[in-house]
Amino acid sequence: MGYKFERSGNTDLNESELYKELGILTKDKSRWEESISYVSSLLEHDSVKIQAKALWLLGEMGLAYPDSVQDAVPAVASFCDSEDALLRERAVNALGRIGRGNYELIEPYWKDMFRFASDSEPKVRLSFIWASENIATNTPDIFKDHMPVYESLLHDTDDRVRMESPEIFRVLGKRRPQFVVPFIEQLQKMAETDSNRVVRIHSLGAIKAAASKTDLIYLVEADEQYADELQKFKDEVLEADKDNDDQFAGCHGLRDCAAAREWIAICNLRKNAETCGQAGTQVPSTTYFAVRNSDNKLVGVIDLRHHIEHPILASWGGHCGYSVRPSERGKGYGAEMLRQNVLNAAELGIKRMLVVCDEDNIASEKTILANGGQFENIIEVDGCRMKRFWIDTERSL
Repeated sequence: MGYKFERSGNTDLNESELYKELGILTKDKSRWEESISYVSSLLEHDSVKIQAKALWLLGEMGLAYPDSVQDAVPAVASFCDSEDALLRERAVNALGRIGRGNYELIEPYWKDMFRFASDSEPKVRLSFIWASENIATNTPDIFKDHMPVYESLLHDTDDRVRMESPEIFRVLGKRRPQFVVPFIEQLQKMAETDSNRVVRIHSLGAIKAAASKTDLIYLVEADEQYADELQKFKDEVLEADKDNDDQFAGCHGLRDCAAAREWIAICNLRKNAETCGQAGTQVPSTTYFAVRNSDNKLVGVIDLRHHIEHPILASWGGHCGYSVRPSERGKGYGAEMLRQNVLNAAELGIKRMLVVCDEDNIASEKTILANGGQFENIIEVDGCRMKRFWIDTERSL
């Protein structure tokens, strides 16, 4: 069935007929991209119902085709100032969906969106939370300084808002657990005592998302503040793994550095393509420290190569290597480190992540499989047999 507005739109349709046609388009995603211009034009329609439907549909189209909806974003954002609560609600939601597809498109409106956390209409506040969840899915770092806003929504006067508010903590807990740590105690109290069953369930979900099997850890880029902890980590590895040729996986060069601070400085050089050569590598990479929240202890080190366009990396080096502190092994930290690093890879635009382990390293293989690793093949390098796995980073978001 063709659309009446297929080419230039049918201005003779009444509100009911036009709304029905938009409903048909909503279900036919194959026509979305070619219909963006027409749906955008409906933002000027004199019917609030049609405008609201167009805003919602542009949000969905923007998630699927963010670049194609770019020209419509200012018009969508203009409805944030509408006196009609429904239009404010739909505009905020649309910006969230578009922002999930490409944050840069909605960045000019990002900070202004926080006024909707205190909008007079509960549905608008609810839409703000949904929009935040969408944006946080692919761009979590921008939320670091805004967590108190979401804390206030945990105590909103509207039950629907309270039921949804823990969900932003769940989304961020999976990606940046350190942002959620200060609110764990509060979420735990809500999970145990809140009168609303959904609030209890969602609060518990947020806690579980942020916590590892034992204690909460988070990844931070290599920083001098952890130099003393890094030295202790190195000393432990040297003692416990002295017979292991791969004792410093993910820590290239650490064994030969006289001082921990020296190695951290080298890690900072490796982050950029322009300076990584000075650090002895041909491919830029980011080194992360896995830090336990409860005592600030460095429990592991993991790196992330920004690409593997190098014969060794493409064959058996892969996108990352990691080491867990000997005294902290067997606690699930390796799997959690890799999980968070997969999210880092996704944010960097790496769609498929190559991770390799020795054929007889059962623990590493389990860690990779736990994070969605798909076995490809076994290769032999200098007499060592290695298993190659690929992780779909987009599926992990």
